[in-house]
Amino acid sequence: MHVDLTRDSVAMGDDVDAPHRQSLHLTDDASLGDAVSAVLARPYLAQIGGGKATWLVVVDGTVSAVVAQQWAGPRWLADARVRAPGAIHFRYLAQRDPGEVYVEYSRCQGQP
Repeated sequence: MHVDLTRDSVAMGDDVDAPHRQSLHLTDDASLGDAVSAVLARPYLAQIGGGKATWLVVVDGTVSAVVAQQWAGPRWLADARVRAPGAIHFRYLAQRDPGEVYVEYSRCQGQP
């Protein structure tokens, strides 16, 4: 299975490579959770000085999870066991408090 990845830029110097396209190759039975775990295991999301960065995992226009540089793993708003999608976008929210972001999106069930 092939998953197209894109992510927001984190600074002007990072804009040169925007939208930071990469491909992820997974087994045909891979889940969304497997795909996000594979992304987090590689140096794809920019690491921010100070150790605090918040990202939204967006699939088909819906926020599926919140990922934070300071968290060990994602906090899911969708079922991580669903089949991995063909594309995932990571939306950068700078240093917004990831706990507050999670509460905000869980109230609106992942809709931006």
